Amino acid sequence: MFIIGILYLAIIVLMLVSWWKIFEKLGQPGWKSLIPIYNFIVLLELIRWDLWKIILFFIPLVQIVFGFLFYRD
Repeated sequence: MFIIGILYLAIIVLMLVSWWKIFEKLGQPGWKSLIPIYNFIVLLELIRWDLWKIILFFIPLVQIVFGFLFYRD
């Protein structure tokens, strides 16, 4: 169990560092990647989507379609 916990923690740290670097390359401060909903709003602003589209990500079947559109842009 201890090894699984260490592996899980390493994956979390890797993801945080990766998002931090992505935000810095996009010209945003890295701390914005650490705030859960705010980082998504910042990404939507960077690809010039309207902020009301974040509401569509909370509708179960619509989020799949908009997820593909989001990562395509």
